[in-house]
Amino acid sequence: MEVATEAARQLMHVAAMPRYGHHNGTHPGHEAPNIPFGTVEFWIVAFVCLLLVAFAALMSGLTMAYMSFDTLNLSILEASGTVIEKTYAAAITPLLANRHLLLVTLLVGNATAMEALPIFLDKLVPSEVM
Repeated sequence: MEVATEAARQLMHVAAMPRYGHHNGTHPGHEAPNIPFGTVEFWIVAFVCLLLVAFAALMSGLTMAYMSFDTLNLSILEASGTVIEKTYAAAITPLLANRHLLLVTLLVGNATAMEALPIFLDKLVPSEVM
């Protein structure tokens, strides 16, 4: 019983200590956002964040769209579709010739955008919840 009580006291002591060994509760090397709101640099970084989100959304949408195409249906459209369908099917068919390469390209683009986003967002907003 005394061991459990001593362990509980030590746990309470550790919980009462400042987080990360600093009095302000921040990680070493992580300060508050260093780009003031309204500056040119703030708007550039905000625009880059918006572009990264849009690019990731585009890559995700293209992944869903291209991977849902069936090569048999495309070949039927190329042979017997309307003029517009033939044109679109002829344009899409070379992309789907190597589906694995297309899928990897789209997924790497999406992952790159999503991994770069926190780097830029960290400059705009605090990375910790108080």
